[in-house]
Amino acid sequence: MMRDDLELLDFPKVMDQIKKYAYSSMGRELLDSFRPVLFPWDELKRLEEMIDYINKEGAPPIEGIEEVENIFKKLESGSLVDPPELLRIAYFLESSQRLRDIFFSEKDEYPKIWERFSNLPSFDHFIGEVKRCISEDGEIVDDASPKLRDLRIRKRSLQKTLKKKAEEYINKNRMLLQEDIYVLRDGRYLFPVKSSMKGKVRGIVHHVSSSGATVFIEPEEFVFLNNDMRFIEEEERGEISRILRKLSRLLTDRLKDLKLVLDAMAYYDTLQARARFAKENEAVVIHPKTGGKIKLVNARHPLIPKETVVPITVEVGGRSKGLVITGPNMGGKTVTLKTIGLFTAMAMAGFPVLCDPSSEIRIFSKILVDIGEEQDIEQSLSTFSSHMKRIAAIMEEADEDSLVLLDELGSGTDPVEGSALAMALIEELIERGATFVVTTHLTPVKIFAMNNQYVLNASMEFDPETLSPT
Repeated sequence: MMRDDLELLDFPKVMDQIKKYAYSSMGRELLDSFRPVLFPWDELKRLEEMIDYINKEGAPPIEGIEEVENIFKKLESGSLVDPPELLRIAYFLESSQRLRDIFFSEKDEYPKIWERFSNLPSFDHFIGEVKRCISEDGEIVDDASPKLRDLRIRKRSLQKTLKKKAEEYINKNRMLLQEDIYVLRDGRYLFPVKSSMKGKVRGIVHHVSSSGATVFIEPEEFVFLNNDMRFIEEEERGEISRILRKLSRLLTDRLKDLKLVLDAMAYYDTLQARARFAKENEAVVIHPKTGGKIKLVNARHPLIPKETVVPITVEVGGRSKGLVITGPNMGGKTVTLKTIGLFTAMAMAGFPVLCDPSSEIRIFSKILVDIGEEQDIEQSLSTFSSHMKRIAAIMEEADEDSLVLLDELGSGTDPVEGSALAMALIEELIERGATFVVTTHLTPVKIFAMNNQYVLNASMEFDPETLSPT
């Protein structure tokens, strides 16, 4: 498939619509990688199961995948993750295991979904340890380790002692103080002493007010207790770091398993996004077949609003190799051409399409596209040569496994020469065995198609009152 064929068919624009249903950037990026493949049977079967599940139960959400992707990069680099980040990973892994459990219980009804998630590794031990050590607020709890519990007991006891001693100091030294308060600076108890009284207080000066009227002093009887508090807090920080390293190691030792879960959840995101798109747009899964024909029944282009879209029914392939669509400008020829190519590409890429379930789509190894422009001859001369270069490249690749879509074939030049060129190209496509759809408004090409046993002729009409194709 040539690089920009999918763009000409509006495939990226439709992907943008589907990506809106994804929960995560990982899911959206993965959807961007979906391309038409030859045999997507398992993928489409899994999508059918997901649509059925969502119609009955709704889509199970994924918790925290966006955040976990960034935390995973920190773990890969060896950086220490903080308690809230560990908690988010635990919630994410719990969510993934909950999803796995859902489809385990439904594995008989949804075997293809279960097949995709059955090998998800378990992180029960990590989840249990995180929940034991970290509160829902993201704080390390006292019982995370015996040593931390002992340090926290000592810390609280010392805090009580310091607070009581500070209140006693205020009561005894009101005449020396600017205010009856104490302040904590870097974890140390300081008192606002009047500058004129600082000589009467033995201790360490930490700060002087901007006016110079107040000196903040740590009385010497508080120095030992403040130092003791600093030592306890330092030990507490060290113990918390040890606990965090221990919890982080439970993940860094299993980064491959964590990546497996991340990838599986990103894939699940694409699955539920496609299924929710199908539900909201009344789209269905069509399994492409080897050989046969394309038959679209009540096909609706996904980029045209529901209120204005005109459903089309069209058939190409089988006994007749090609289809020539004729009709006036704005009659819907190009939309029909694009819909045929777009729906073929979407079904082969694992996406639902907006048509009736009785529709059929054939597998092609190549979808080759040239979308023309409706212009008068003078305007078209500048683009005619570029279209011919593209058509020449298409003709080099076209074979019996190709779907060739040529819009306004023969336009942009003299109508007589354009008609001769179009008919010669159609004959060559028939000779190569390609399946093709051609749009044209040239009368000789219409007559040629009507008289060729390998080509079907279809006509589009335009309603001037409603300004829409019929």
